[in-house]
Amino acid sequence: MAQPMPATIKTVLDSPWRAEPEVFSELSLRGAAENCLSLLAPMLRELSEQQDDRWLTLIAPPASLTQSWLREAGLNVTSDRLEVTDSADVERLADRYPQVDLLVNNAGIARSNEPAETMSDETWNIVIDVNLNGLFWCCRSFGARMLERGAGAIVNVGSMSGFVVNRPQEQAQYNASKAAVHQLTRSLAAEWAPRGVRVNAVAPTYIETEMTRYVYDDPELMRHWIGGTPQGRMGRPDEIASVILFLASDAASLMTGSIVLADGGYTCW
Repeated sequence: MAQPMPATIKTVLDSPWRAEPEVFSELSLRGAAENCLSLLAPMLRELSEQQDDRWLTLIAPPASLTQSWLREAGLNVTSDRLEVTDSADVERLADRYPQVDLLVNNAGIARSNEPAETMSDETWNIVIDVNLNGLFWCCRSFGARMLERGAGAIVNVGSMSGFVVNRPQEQAQYNASKAAVHQLTRSLAAEWAPRGVRVNAVAPTYIETEMTRYVYDDPELMRHWIGGTPQGRMGRPDEIASVILFLASDAASLMTGSIVLADGGYTCW
């Protein structure tokens, strides 16, 4: 004799089934004010074009990247500002966003035409503090929380300057900072891979941003930059963003400790 089906079971059976489980993730990005907007733009456009609801957390966005603009693009936005050279401030933000599963370390500054023999302590320290120390504070704080969950991906923005000495401008402090970023990336990758966290880096060539705009007023410098690049041009922010997207995605699941050159062939010569 058939028995009545319990109401709880009937409710489950009558509910629509999804082919895949519903996934919630928090994407957290951090970038330097002068180039963050142009670097993030292609990522934001791609997210806004998706039909599914997406959450995007922006850490230290530039002032021009307003929440109203992002909301108009269909994104539910949370933003915060951060002083990357203040380890306590970094830790505060990591406490506020403990579920970050992707960290992009893009904050960086450059001071060129600074001969090493006359370089001030202030010039050396500020470049190292932002480019290397700030990057480490962020890796340490957010990486620790990724390790607790056993999953996460970090993408650091290095530079081809970590492989070669740029010419003709003198910038020993910048070159040293980016070489250190590459070695730090490898060190963290080796330490954290067994616990589920991947750490990679992209090493760009000269990119068309506010930071490099001055080259258009210096034909001799432009001749060196472009003449030393087999592709004969500077890179675009979206071309670096695409590498970051790849390294952050599951398509790069076997990659950790990799430093991906995106330099138009500059280091080939």
